[in-house]
Amino acid sequence: MHEQRKVRSMQSDAKYFGNRAAEEFIAGAEAKHPEARRAHLELAVRYDDLARHITLQDQLIFGGDADEERPASDAAKAPRRFGLWL
Repeated sequence: MHEQRKVRSMQSDAKYFGNRAAEEFIAGAEAKHPEARRAHLELAVRYDDLARHITLQDQLIFGGDADEERPASDAAKAPRRFGLWL
């Protein structure tokens, strides 16, 4: 019988910003200068806010996680996302 292919798209915006938040948090924790630490932690909070808001929007629009794997036939039916997040 025909196997159904799994499709995984590029990294979602939410995952990207979540990863950036983690990187900035680590950089802030390791920074020696107080101003550098503050700047990194401010960026971490901003990236984390973006990731959370995009995730919530994806859940409202698509009813699930934009990063989840879905069969190729379902991926073709999914609506395209357009927009500018910043």
